[in-house]
Amino acid sequence: MGFHLVSRLRDNANLMYIHDGQPTGKRGRPKVHGDKIEFSHLDYTKMQEIGTSIEDGKLYTLIAYSQAMKRKIRLVI
Repeated sequence: MGFHLVSRLRDNANLMYIHDGQPTGKRGRPKVHGDKIEFSHLDYTKMQEIGTSIEDGKLYTLIAYSQAMKRKIRLVI
């Protein structure tokens, strides 16, 4: 329908980084999900900074896998 959903996730949401490494070359399905996202220790190297006109804060975005929704979602922090 052409609209975007803005929502607030639960505090204990099970989110995972997307695996961005090379395939291992071993048999079986390639790795899809990476490490679990811990909101107390965010990895800013996997995020992209968004330029804003706000002087007091910064915005970061990343695509993560949501275990509850069983799909990739975009997070804005």
